[in-house]
Amino acid sequence: MQIRRYEPKWRDDFIRLNRNWIEHYFTLEPSDLHTLSAVEETILKPGGEIFFALDESERPVGCVALIRHEAEGKWELAKMAVDPASQAKGYGRRLGLSLMNYARAIGVERLYLEANTALKASVALYEQLGFAPVAGAHGHYDRCNLYMEADLTSFPPQTYRPDNDPRLRTALLLSGGVDSALALHLLCEQGVRPDVYYIKIGLEGEDLGCTAEEDIELSIVTACRYGLRLEVIDLQQAYADRVLTYVANCARRGFTPNPDVMCNRLIKFGAFEEQRGFAYDRIATGHYARMVRNAADHTLWMKTSPDPVKDQTDFLARLNRHQLSKLICPIGHLQKDEVRRLALEAKLPSARRRDSQGICFLGKTNYNDLLTRLLGRQKGAVIEEATGRVVGEHEGHWFHTIGQRKGLGLGGGPWFVTRKDPVANIVYVAHGYAPEAAYCRSFVLSDGRYLTADPFGGATEADILFKIRHTETPHRGRLTRLDATSWRIDADEAVQGVAPGQFGVVYTPDGQICAGCGEIAERLV
Repeated sequence: MQIRRYEPKWRDDFIRLNRNWIEHYFTLEPSDLHTLSAVEETILKPGGEIFFALDESERPVGCVALIRHEAEGKWELAKMAVDPASQAKGYGRRLGLSLMNYARAIGVERLYLEANTALKASVALYEQLGFAPVAGAHGHYDRCNLYMEADLTSFPPQTYRPDNDPRLRTALLLSGGVDSALALHLLCEQGVRPDVYYIKIGLEGEDLGCTAEEDIELSIVTACRYGLRLEVIDLQQAYADRVLTYVANCARRGFTPNPDVMCNRLIKFGAFEEQRGFAYDRIATGHYARMVRNAADHTLWMKTSPDPVKDQTDFLARLNRHQLSKLICPIGHLQKDEVRRLALEAKLPSARRRDSQGICFLGKTNYNDLLTRLLGRQKGAVIEEATGRVVGEHEGHWFHTIGQRKGLGLGGGPWFVTRKDPVANIVYVAHGYAPEAAYCRSFVLSDGRYLTADPFGGATEADILFKIRHTETPHRGRLTRLDATSWRIDADEAVQGVAPGQFGVVYTPDGQICAGCGEIAERLV
């Protein structure tokens, strides 16, 4: 079974499936005829979507629509219709789950549907999907006497399935590197046969070069080794629209962006979810992190890798709860040297390939060239913080970040960037090997949130470990919740290079659980 979004070639199938289903149980209403006769205008143009279940011959045997009622501010699950011969195969449930996954990915928080209590199997299916009756509510269809809603921000216990449940559908993201290749190998050894994807992301119009071509070739060879077919998903435009726009806006405001973190949230688990990921219960990657469920209540935690150098929980710390609920990391329990050893033993094509370095998917373009493309160059003054003396000139404040020492082009150093004035385009610096102005002990995180649950039991204050950069050793400190989304971090020792725009990632004091994350909004002292 495949689940796919609407394509014009399936328009007649959408009409056929719905007419057959409605006429089998009820009578076509004028509203049905209006919706079915112009799906592009009635469903797609307002922002909705249609999903199809395809059989082995890729023939549509089921469908369901996500309809946006803009005037009412509501989203509806409607027009679910499955061929009688396919109903017993679970196509209806899979269509419903896929639609709800997609709805979550685009930010929908509540869904409603209309049903008839005489169709007990349909009502039972909707309840399995998390819908509940709403007393006294009425809908648009005369044939329906039951109005149901689902809260997409919550995950009812009945939606939980153990990892070895054969009903779970898994997609795996191959990158061409050894980590994702071994992740595929380990899944296949467990009897899981995932659908395999390579996400093509780069700068639109740029030659991706031999490295990207080699990535795809190695991914194809790796997938073929296990009898699987690789599908390449081109998300270059989504990367430009989402990640590069984020980088430009952040840098223009004088903040320090983190494209790698946002690429995970907006592309690998965002745009991919909208294109293909909605059809899957799990998305497997080669990240060094551990997704662990509590045996008693199934609470999900993201735990750190046993390899502190390779741990990538900070790169995943901006994923939302839905994205994390689908993530599995088959190599997360391994050290990097173990990954290499197992890959060599399995004779994987990428076993000896070097790890990629640098910013996510920039290819041959360096970061300053990217910023030049996005924001251009604009000369400004470099001013010594302590004296107010102009000590140099820069090409744009966005090329510099707080704590930066190299690349300032100033003589008589060392110099550190201490702050920036983005309105006046001024970069302030301090002189010395460890100037006090380059360090900070307290700062505020905005949009702070726990990843899946609060490991501190609701406490307003807690001892923590935290990181503001991927490569550093976690710092000890204390977290204070100022309000629902603002956190204050007080470090035990001063931290160099705390810059607004960076992400502060919070861990439990033992460093085992990645608790939450927020964006650095303000340096205090």
